[in-house]
Formats: sequence, structure tokens, C-alpha cells
Amino acid sequence: MKTPLHTLPGHPSTGKMLERIDTHRCLTENSPERGGTGTVARILCVDDESDALLLKCAILDRAGHTAIPAPSVTQALAHLRTTPFDAIVMDWQLGTEDGHLLLQQIKQLSTAPVIVVSGYVFRAFQSSEPTADIYLEKPVDPSELVTILETLLRPSANTATLAS
Repeated sequence: MKTPLHTLPGHPSTGKMLERIDTHRCLTENSPERGGTGTVARILCVDDESDALLLKCAILDRAGHTAIPAPSVTQALAHLRTTPFDAIVMDWQLGTEDGHLLLQQIKQLSTAPVIVVSGYVFRAFQSSEPTADIYLEKPVDPSELVTILETLLRPSANTATLAS
């Protein structure tokens, strides 16, 4: 079931992208019957491209989570210093800033799993420690993002990730 969404103000292309999201699947992805946690997770979304940021937040919100947008490294760090997050979804190229520095600071401030969604996955993957939990190429499939997020949010997945 696809639910048409109204175009977000100032972002006509985002509305069209959101119409393609299978919202029924995303809304039920978080249910325990589908292997989800069944709880609402607080997710920090970091991307300097407003359309991409709105799209990722919409995907995660429709999956039953609370997505907090951060359009810059500065805003992401401000959120991380004041709010605990269950996971972080971030771009790698953030304006003139490289995601590696943000990832280093995230790892110092949080134990939340980190998903990098970027058109620069190869460069991000080649970066030195610390590393993200997973790297996904843009454009990301909404169902894939939600499934991977749900897997990382399971207690056994976090324990395994932290142990490695």
C-alpha cells in the first residue's frame, strides 16, 4: 500500500520521492512479528543536502521511529552532547567537512550504531578508524535502510557490534 504524501514546502522533488515509499511495509517493519524491536528509537540523521535529510527522516519516521534532523556537523554534535540516540544515520560528505571527523566525535560521545549513507561509500570505507557499523550507497532503498537499522537496534546485534 503506497500512501501519497503531500509535497514538503520548498522541496517539490522530496514529495515525489516520498510517494514511492511503501509506507505500509515501513510502518510494520518495526513490529516484533517482522523482527523489529517494537519500540520507538531516537535516530539522529545528519546530511547537508536538505532533500536527502528530509527523505531519510521521513523513511525513519514512517518506520515508527523518531528521526532528529541535523543539517550540519555543528548541529549534529550539539544534539549528541545533549540527547542520547539509539542510532545515527549520516552522510559522509557534509559540505566542506568530511564524515571521518564527525564519526570520530560520534564514537567518543555515543555507543549508538552508525550507518553511513553516502555517494562516497568507497572513500568512507577506506577511511581509518573508527569505522561505521555499515556503509550504504546513495540512493538507499528505504526498506533496506529500515531493515538494517532494525537489525542494529536489536540487543544481540549491538552486543555483537560492540564486541568486534
